Amino acid sequence: MRSEWEILLDLLSATAKDKNTKKTRIMQSAYLQWKNFDKYFTYMIEKGLVEKNNSDEGNYELTEKGDELLGILNKVDKILKK
Repeated sequence: MRSEWEILLDLLSATAKDKNTKKTRIMQSAYLQWKNFDKYFTYMIEKGLVEKNNSDEGNYELTEKGDELLGILNKVDKILKK
């Protein structure tokens, strides 16, 4: 079972793969069911980690803050998997 930070890492990674990503694609890439996805994705929006892309309706992208957290969580993941 994944921890909360691992789920966030998966969601941030999935969002970072494409600059303009729809919620469904992010959810599928992170291997989450809708209920859990919605909980975490709402949290990420509230914390300013992800935002809607202004150029296309329904697409999301990482913010600078989200990109910074992604880097930190990748380092944590690397350290713990050694």
